[in-house]
Amino acid sequence: MNMWPFIEAEEAQQGNVSRTCQLLEVSRSAFYTHRQHVPSRRSLGDADLTERIIAIHAASKATYGAPPAHGSRTDSFSMLPTAATPVGAGGRAAAATPPGARPDPQQLPRPARGAVP
Repeated sequence: MNMWPFIEAEEAQQGNVSRTCQLLEVSRSAFYTHRQHVPSRRSLGDADLTERIIAIHAASKATYGAPPAHGSRTDSFSMLPTAATPVGAGGRAAAATPPGARPDPQQLPRPARGAVP
């Protein structure tokens, strides 16, 4: 919770910073130090970037994300990514292993004799 604006409002209205700080369990010195605080370059840059993002979002009629790549979204296959087909020995496409399938133990390379596993 940001209590500084509340303390400033109480100071402007009643002028009693000491009691307000005591009730909020914050030291008066922390309040007066906060009043003299100058924002860092990073926080100023972040504020500027936030304003630019809000303006761009408003200019895009509050859309989010990228538009569809092509066509309508009714064709579910048009949205699938395409990938280059790997080519194995002999110019044929390599067979894909289904997810979760274990390789055949007979086709795994055997360790060299005397090798420590």
